[in-house]
Amino acid sequence: MRKILVISMIIASISCKSQVTPSTPVQSLSSVTSESFTIVNSGTYFKDLDNRYNQWVGTWEYVNGNTIFRIVIQKQEGVYYPKNTKNLPIPINCYMDLLVGGYYYRDSNGTVVTDHLVYPDVKFPPLLCSSVINYPDNSNNKLIIYYREIEKSPGLTQGFVDFTLLPGSTTQAKWVFNSVKKRNYSVPDNIILTKVP
Repeated sequence: MRKILVISMIIASISCKSQVTPSTPVQSLSSVTSESFTIVNSGTYFKDLDNRYNQWVGTWEYVNGNTIFRIVIQKQEGVYYPKNTKNLPIPINCYMDLLVGGYYYRDSNGTVVTDHLVYPDVKFPPLLCSSVINYPDNSNNKLIIYYREIEKSPGLTQGFVDFTLLPGSTTQAKWVFNSVKKRNYSVPDNIILTKVP
């Protein structure tokens, strides 16, 4: 529940990028827990110092005949969360490195079902791939992605995806929706995506 609450607050509170100054305290994302994030938020920059995000950045695709499912993940550095945004239960006042993304899906008939590779507002990406408490573990083989279908009603078409590298691979990952509260999503489930150059 804490994970859902923190991710929801992050999605609700992402603001335009603000300038990280040289005097801003920096803390590695790998050292932060959800508990310390709620306490240590006095202008700190939670940074991807270990560069764990880098291997996830890029275009990942599933292709089967006419069917194409593509996600594009980008790293956003120093995204600012202003204090007391939208009356959140905790005072957020920090900077954070994030992975965000969009997706595209064409079905087996060649019909484009959804295309959110370009989205107008980084504050509300279709895919929020990581945050403080979803930072990849030391093996860096799994992301928990928050997925949203923008054209449908909120609450009905959002949930979590486990995006896990196949054993021994850095270019193939399995995309599986979390079975708890699974909805009728428009994109494929339980598939392998390959990172493309």
